[in-house]
Amino acid sequence: MQEFAPFCGLRYNPEKILNLSEVVSVPYDQIGPELQETCHSRHPNHYVRLILGKTSPLDFTFSNAHTRARDLLRSWRAEGILIQDRIPSFYLYEQDFPLPQGGKLVRKGIIGRLKLHPP
Repeated sequence: MQEFAPFCGLRYNPEKILNLSEVVSVPYDQIGPELQETCHSRHPNHYVRLILGKTSPLDFTFSNAHTRARDLLRSWRAEGILIQDRIPSFYLYEQDFPLPQGGKLVRKGIIGRLKLHPP
């Protein structure tokens, strides 16, 4: 039987990030080069800096967008920009999407830890 349980999530610290809309944006697969640049310049702690870092012609195995994201994540945690909840929780979320034909779609969900067992 599968198990769905709460977990201790990592999230923006509301004492350091007062307005989440300044640090989040559309899903990863909808971020083109222009929006990537906009997000990078919008806020020094924008999540795009973690999920879609800038590349450089000087990138190599030990210094690239992925290693910089790792280092940035460590830095944000050390500075208290991102904090880990102490109490395991389920996380509720709501997303609004504009529809091509007009109107919007509202998607509500819950995030938790899922453990799957072989049938």
